[in-house]
Formats: sequence, C-alpha cells, structure tokens
Amino acid sequence: RQWCDYYFSPLVTFWSLFFYSLHTLGSQYTPRARIAFAAVVCCLLSLNSSRTPDQFSFAKLVFEPFRFVVSSRSTSFDTWLFRSQLDCFSPLLGAVLALNTHRIQALVAHLDSRHDSFVTLSIAAAAGGAAIAWMLLVSHVDTAATSLAAQCIVDEQCSQLKKCAAVATATDKIACVATRLAQEEYNYKFHALFCVVPVLSFVTLRNLTPWLRERASRIMAFWGQRSLEIYLLQYHIWLSNNAGTILEVIPGAPLLNACVLLLGFLAAADLAHRCTSGLAGLLLARKFELPGSSRAWTCIVVVTYFTLVVQTFFFPRVFAT
Repeated sequence: RQWCDYYFSPLVTFWSLFFYSLHTLGSQYTPRARIAFAAVVCCLLSLNSSRTPDQFSFAKLVFEPFRFVVSSRSTSFDTWLFRSQLDCFSPLLGAVLALNTHRIQALVAHLDSRHDSFVTLSIAAAAGGAAIAWMLLVSHVDTAATSLAAQCIVDEQCSQLKKCAAVATATDKIACVATRLAQEEYNYKFHALFCVVPVLSFVTLRNLTPWLRERASRIMAFWGQRSLEIYLLQYHIWLSNNAGTILEVIPGAPLLNACVLLLGFLAAADLAHRCTSGLAGLLLARKFELPGSSRAWTCIVVVTYFTLVVQTFFFPRVFAT
C-alpha cells in the first residue's frame, strides 16, 4: 500500500499545511479574516460533491496538479475527491472553536454559576435532539432509493450490489442495496454540511456540567491517543481480503484467532504510537524518548502465548467454533 492509499494521512497533511500556511503567511490579517477565508475555501471545496463531470469542481481544480500524490493504482483520484469533500467543514469547525475558546469558557463559567437546571436540561435536549435528527437523516431510506435498488438488482449494474452479495433473500437484498444507495446520496448531498452536528452535540453534552467535566475514561483517552496508528495498522494486522474479513493466523479457531490477533494488533498500535512520539520529540525538541512502559505489553504477550499453548495441547476444541 502506498501513502495515498491511507487517505486519512494525506487528508490530515493537507489541512495541517493549509492552516499552518494560513496563520503564518496571513499573519498580517486578523484571526477572524483568516477564518473567513478558510470558510470560503471549505464552501468552494464542497461544490459538486457528487462529482458530476459536466459541472464545475473546485476540489478537482485544486488537487489536479497533485494527482500523482493523492492517487495510485488502488486509490483513484475520484476517491480522493470524495474523501476530501466528505468532511471539509470539520477542520473549519475546529478553527472556529479554537478562535472562540475564551468565549466558550466564559459561557460555561456563567452557566455553572447560575445553577439553573432548566437551562442545563434545555441545552441537553437541544443537543440530543440535533444528534437524533442527524441520525434519522443518515438512516432515512425513501421509496426512490428502494425502487432504484430493485432496478439495480434486476440490471445487475449497481456499485453497491457486490457489498450485499451475502444477503440471501431478495427482499433483504433490496433493503441492503437501498440502504447503501441512501447512504451514498446522503454522503454526496448532505454530509459535508451536517457532519459538524454530531461533533457539536457530543462536545456540548460531554461538557455540560462540572460533574461531567471532572470525569474521564483513562482507557478511552489512552486508545484515543493511538487512533491514527489503529487506523493505519488495521489494514496490515487486523483485516484481510480488502477489509472484508479478519486476518487468519490460527486456522480452524476463529474465536482464538480473533483474541490473539486483537492483542497483537493493539500492542503494535501502541508501539507505533510510542515510536512516532519519540521521533516527534527528536525532530522538535532534539530529545528522543519512548513514552510509556513496555512491561504491560510484555505481560500481554506472555499471557497470549501461554493461552495458545494451553489451548493447543489441552483444549483443542474449545475455541474451534
């Protein structure tokens, strides 16, 4: 796999370079003017998200000179355009929130000082209602999508038909294809605009009260810091057959195979994160360190191999189903 096949990597690189250039080359302008310019760029990138050939595409105009970087034999240029337009307003949301951090902190402090349960519940209801409305929009399947799905199955000329090949009955296959077609339509028409809704809803609900803000999950924070490594390594250690199945290292024992593979996958993601952090420290602070302790993963590896030995010699049929 080439670098561009992990579309998340070039996508994050593009937005990092964009905002870095915006705040350095445009430092003579006010922060609001810079964010306004970023908003205009995001709006232009979202044009023609369905990538209709006879319509103008600002994204294609921008990325065409870099086609050799963002596309390969396995990742088409059209796929890159789809990915770059899908969440183009999410970086803008982060920039807007960063610009207004002091205002958000003042608002939160004001709400905490009032101790008004009605206001808190109203904000929670609004954020939760927005999230539910977004979920209904994503999962909505209209009659047009169902009719198109039935026609696609008859003609056998549908890009989503292959993904529903394992569905047995005709009714379920129509429902499967219709759901995927509706999801595709949502991605093309609405996702770029509404992708900020679940993010804002979660952030609002997560920080609504002092009790919530004082609590956090160490496990979620630990693996959240390693989300990039988990995403990249899943194609090499966890998935196979074009992300269709789990990699098989222990034939005939799917449950044991999944358990052993999961431990190795998480261990590799943690080690990759530690190495990345060490290299970042070397490049930015001229100091190379591998954060964290390897003692925990040493114990996990020992337990994994001990389990494998016990299963092989004493319980050969326990994990065979």
